[in-house]
Amino acid sequence: MSPSAYTGYHIKRYEYLTVDGFGRHAHDESQQHARSKLEPQEKIQEIVYLNAGSLLANYDAISVLIATLKPLVVCLSETHVTESICESEIAVTGYQVVRCDSVSRHTGGVTVYVRNDCKYCVQQNVSYEMNYWFLLLKIKVLNNAINLGCLYHSPNASHNVFLEFFENFLENVDLTQIYVVVGDFNIRWDLPEDTSTKKLATISKFAGFKQFVNFLTRITYESSSIIDLVFSNDYDIDTFPIDSKISDYETIALNLNLEHPVNNKMISYRNLDFHKISLEIIDYDWMYGSGNVNMVFENFFQNINTVLNNVCPQIHKIEKLHNKKWVNGAVKAAINDRNLANNKFLMTRSHDDWLNYKMKRNYAVGAMRLAKKQFYENKIDQARVYVKLENYGAEVQNGHLETIFLMLESRAAISWQHCRHHYEQ
Repeated sequence: MSPSAYTGYHIKRYEYLTVDGFGRHAHDESQQHARSKLEPQEKIQEIVYLNAGSLLANYDAISVLIATLKPLVVCLSETHVTESICESEIAVTGYQVVRCDSVSRHTGGVTVYVRNDCKYCVQQNVSYEMNYWFLLLKIKVLNNAINLGCLYHSPNASHNVFLEFFENFLENVDLTQIYVVVGDFNIRWDLPEDTSTKKLATISKFAGFKQFVNFLTRITYESSSIIDLVFSNDYDIDTFPIDSKISDYETIALNLNLEHPVNNKMISYRNLDFHKISLEIIDYDWMYGSGNVNMVFENFFQNINTVLNNVCPQIHKIEKLHNKKWVNGAVKAAINDRNLANNKFLMTRSHDDWLNYKMKRNYAVGAMRLAKKQFYENKIDQARVYVKLENYGAEVQNGHLETIFLMLESRAAISWQHCRHHYEQ
């Protein structure tokens, strides 16, 4: 079973809305039916966005999500990360971290994770008086360069100040390049008559940017809204929610429909037929008499590649997914129960189902923390025993070693002193 199967990450089949004009929404049955047919493997999660609702509080769940989906870029808003938090506390294996820190652990902050095989540079890293936080990166994604922005705007701060900043930003972009801006704007896109919504829609429209999120992004028992938005001047973008309720907000996946290089095939030289290669090479014109060295070299290079492609067998390279090692059966079950509880609440919208989802979510967070803690405690205990055994010297015989290792596996021994006591007996 694939990791995506056991964690239940799939495209949601409900609350898919189309926005009419500036935000009036209606259920589109045909589009909803089309969404329901999509499977995870049909979409490549190039960019994943989430309002983290405190990165430290939901770090384990977010790291499992990243390890499962392995997107190129992960954008997080409302991280509550301050400069006092070390990089190691929020690091994710295989990703580079870019931070725009808050000054409070109760609001603000954005963080972007860029996969190690993607090159990037920071173009903007700004925040303003607990109103907004904004990161802009230029990232080479596959064979394309995009300008990716991630922002968070506080709901308790002035909308006018934030919209003035956003308008100035859009007015100064280079429209010959691709720009994508994701984040929690805390402006109700689903309320088209709202003054701030009208202003945001006008600003983006005149700048040549389109908003792509047309499903509810925050759903609680008391309310539901579209406040997490995606703006871009590239109109060939797909956005869809992923069934992973880590915080009160939807996890949004973006597919930029970029050109993906074919890199899952490689030439196998193990069963190379040199006789066949010799016969193929004889038939080619090598143009040695042309007198043009550059032309001869290019022709030689092209001929060799053609021969190898014709003669050498190609094999598919399979990339293994390295998931979190501490994700055990209990964690998988807790994540699945959390997602099922959230789906049930979204169907019924009852208060009891909302409380049940909150309970399941808290339990999943606790299960992940406990599993992670136990996994690394065991690793530390094992390392401690191995070091002490090495220092103990040749007095430890193979039979005694086997006994100690069996004790360690059964968790009867929790320290070197315990092991040594049994060994001496």
